[in-house]
Amino acid sequence: MAGRLGLCVRHSQKLLTNFRHLQASSRDILQSPTFHPHLQRTLCTTKADVQDDVKTKCVRLEERSLVQVAGSDTIPFLQGLVTNDVTCLNFENRVMYTMMLNVQGRVLYDLLMYNLQRTPDSPPCLLLECDHSVVTQLIKLLKMYKIRKKVDVSSVTDEYTVWALLPGTTDPPAFVSDSGISVTDPRLPTLGNRVVLKSGTNLVFDCVEGTPEDYHTHRYKLGVGEGVNDLPPGNSLPLESNIAYLNG
Repeated sequence: MAGRLGLCVRHSQKLLTNFRHLQASSRDILQSPTFHPHLQRTLCTTKADVQDDVKTKCVRLEERSLVQVAGSDTIPFLQGLVTNDVTCLNFENRVMYTMMLNVQGRVLYDLLMYNLQRTPDSPPCLLLECDHSVVTQLIKLLKMYKIRKKVDVSSVTDEYTVWALLPGTTDPPAFVSDSGISVTDPRLPTLGNRVVLKSGTNLVFDCVEGTPEDYHTHRYKLGVGEGVNDLPPGNSLPLESNIAYLNG
């Protein structure tokens, strides 16, 4: 028994001696002038750690069209027809996401509303962005509820173009001018900017041209439905369409 205990003690002392030698060697390496601490970080760097300069992509959305609603009763007229609070759409808050529902409470049209007021005191003038295939039906529905309201409803599809600016390394600019409007998408900031320009006006942003597939892929990744293909009229409920998640 004593022999075995002595053997264990000798092995323990040998291991302790080797460990001390390793510690001393490590200190010598760290103190060596040829050792560079940043070398480890360099070797461990991955592609994910390197952020390239990604330019904003601009995509012309030909499948989206615009309907103009203008007049002194524009806000109270739309307030009872859509899911969002239209009174929050003002001179400072230029864009809003909302939906129109049928009498059963199912989604008819998904809309983006743009406020084009020049001054806080000027008459309201809103652009309603919708799927290009439902412009006629949307105008017909709005005029059916118009009754005696002082509003004018008309298609301005030929007067404006709709663009999406997919975010890159730098945020795309926001502006309101005589030529159009550029605002952060009200559904999700990660969708980038929505731009409405008068026909014939060119984009002057530092961006590269993208395709509709780039835009659709980007929003599908974020779980955002749009248009009659994703939201067939009269089929889905607002909550099934992520209306609360998308600020609608």
